Amino acid sequence: MHKQIRRLTLAATLTALSVVIDVLFKQFVPADMKNIFGLPFYAMPLIIGSMLLGPIYGVLMAITADFLAVLAAGDAYLPLFVIAAIWWGFLPGIIN
Repeated sequence: MHKQIRRLTLAATLTALSVVIDVLFKQFVPADMKNIFGLPFYAMPLIIGSMLLGPIYGVLMAITADFLAVLAAGDAYLPLFVIAAIWWGFLPGIIN
């Protein structure tokens, strides 16, 4: 029971961190500076979470983070864009 609570808490924390990073970058960073390294910064917590918790948690974190970040930023939700976030949450868990 405690292990599940820890995993859920870590997943929720990393998801919230991904949302905050995504919203801040959408609001304050110029468009040409967002993907300097080829890796979107919002994906870093998703990658860490997927590596630590597994691909199922990674996918759920990615879907939740993408949806909440779009709502928080006030953008229109386009479901096909979630596919990129899902891959960031899925692949590191499979590779690890």
